[in-house]
Formats: sequence, C-alpha cells, structure tokens
Amino acid sequence: MTQRNPIDLHIGQKLYTIRQQAGRSRIDVAAAIGVQPEQLREFENGAERVPAAVLLRLSQVFQFDVLEFFRGLPAKEPTPGTSVTMVSETTEEAEAAALLHDFSRIRDQKARQVILSLVAGYADNEGVSDR
Repeated sequence: MTQRNPIDLHIGQKLYTIRQQAGRSRIDVAAAIGVQPEQLREFENGAERVPAAVLLRLSQVFQFDVLEFFRGLPAKEPTPGTSVTMVSETTEEAEAAALLHDFSRIRDQKARQVILSLVAGYADNEGVSDR
C-alpha cells in the first residue's frame, strides 16, 4: 500500500470537516463540483490529490477562501523517512472554521463590523481574566 501524502490527508480532512459542518451530502457536493461521489470520497480520505481547479470550485460552493484548505499545515514539509502523524482538527479549530464560514455569508457591512467588535471586545475581556 502506498503511503498517503500528509498534505493530501490534511486537505481531505479539511474538506470532510467543511462538508459536514455545512450539512451537505457527498452526493450533493460531488454534483456541485462536477465529480463522482466516489472520487470526492477519495479526496476526503487523502487517497487522491485534489486538483487546484476542484479546490477553487469547492471554495465557491462553500463560500470561503480557498486558503482555508491549507490552514494548519506545517511550515515546511517533513524530510523523507520521517513519519508524520496527522492529528485531527481540534474542537476550537472546527468552531473557528464554522464561524468563518458563517461570517463570510453576512453581506451587511454594518452587521459585520458589530460582530467583529463584539468578538474583539469579548476576547480582550477574556485576556484580562486570564492574568
């Protein structure tokens, strides 16, 4: 069995998480991006590399920045011969991804500013209580 590329595994895991958070079926998403559900499953489990054009279509379907697929990757690739353990996304990262997804769907600029101020203010207050 061929060892899967850690980057493909990471992107596949992100894709699976994003699809689940959006409440979309594999069949629905596959149809939206023009692939078979079996191929989408291969993308999600890291067995097949996701082409750049498909990543772009996925970011359009889910309405978020294509760079979201790459967040959390190590700064440099491991050297050959070293083992890489893929760690599942933490609850905090999943919540942040869901928040980002939902926030990106808000079109009202005033509402966006209010939400940003609210989050920043709350985070500042949390920082004070940690001291």
